[in-house]
Amino acid sequence: MHGGFSLVMASVRDHSPGKGARAVFLLLLAVYAVTADFEGGDRHNVDTYSSTMPAQRLVTHGDLDMTEFRERSPWFVPGRDGYVTDRPPGPTLVAVPFYLIVRPFVPLDREVAGPSVVAAIVVTAGAMSTLYLALRHLASPALALMTTLTYGLATPTWSISATALWPHGPNQLAIAVTLLVLVSRRRLWLLAPATALALLTRPIIIVPLGVIGAWLLLRRRFHEAAWMTGGGVVGIVGLVGWNLMQFGVVRSPYTSAFLERSTDLSGDVYLLRLLGSLLDPQRGLLFVTPLVVIAVIAGVRGFRQLAPEARIAAFAGVAYLLVHIAFNRFSSAMPRNYRYSLETITLLAPLVGVGLERMRHSTWGSTLAWLAGGWAFVFQLLLVFELDAVLGTSPTWLPWSLNA
Repeated sequence: MHGGFSLVMASVRDHSPGKGARAVFLLLLAVYAVTADFEGGDRHNVDTYSSTMPAQRLVTHGDLDMTEFRERSPWFVPGRDGYVTDRPPGPTLVAVPFYLIVRPFVPLDREVAGPSVVAAIVVTAGAMSTLYLALRHLASPALALMTTLTYGLATPTWSISATALWPHGPNQLAIAVTLLVLVSRRRLWLLAPATALALLTRPIIIVPLGVIGAWLLLRRRFHEAAWMTGGGVVGIVGLVGWNLMQFGVVRSPYTSAFLERSTDLSGDVYLLRLLGSLLDPQRGLLFVTPLVVIAVIAGVRGFRQLAPEARIAAFAGVAYLLVHIAFNRFSSAMPRNYRYSLETITLLAPLVGVGLERMRHSTWGSTLAWLAGGWAFVFQLLLVFELDAVLGTSPTWLPWSLNA
């Protein structure tokens, strides 16, 4: 571990963004691999299983029939030809190449979680190294590194995205690529696959992507808007095609259930969900990732110093949080930790960097940053090593507990 940090610091001092990004990638790849569960233990719940098992089935049988596994997950539902997953196709498509790679070496006649875990690790480390590259266009090498490692090791990026193939890892990669292209104004074509991947992975990501796309049009950055629009069309057509193939209808049960949750939503319930997502002592942003929250607050005073691309990313992240909470509970059925806010905090990364820089120049700010970051890191360690039960659960008397 110490050698890995030394490599990263040497690469940062070399002032080469590429070398720094590679060092970040290799360091996080090693950390995630050492702490991963490749056997598919308790960290792999029905959500991730419902996305990755179809990938193995597709590689081994050439179809997506989950009938023989229907008792393993409530998300395997009746489709056109037997039982199929109701999850969006993004994580399944991400996992397929990894199952193809190991097929000559690993027997796939039984359930094998390893390739999907490797996919999660590679995608998440890639997301963080890409985020580092984006931040290098906005901040000093040291600040970009500090912000990236905060995200990689002191947020659920580690305990969620890097431990199993949740949709949030691919989405974080798509967001990081989008940020990089916007701030660098290079390789604009990457906006298309990033947008398509995000929509195929978690369709509600259309909210922040729409905010960014509208801003690009207002700023007359038509080439970037066109690439995002093209990727959006591919993503939407892909979703429709997937649903027609699986269910024979345009809208999947997953999307229908998602939309139905908001139909009877009252203002009181919405407010309680929002408060829970921020303040719950086991699953709220303030308690799980206090450094990110404190840095955002500290960074608000320097908001105007941010590049325009970073400012619109922050607005898009807040929009995602506010809209998503109308469609889903904040807890994601977890006793501890959060995952639904990962897309939001990734979009806020440049603002977090500004906040960390402001805190660094204050004695109290530096002390608070070390304490908050240390707690967030320890919290993630407990989750990764499945020791988090010592933290207990959220009190049931909290006003938002019934809407968790």
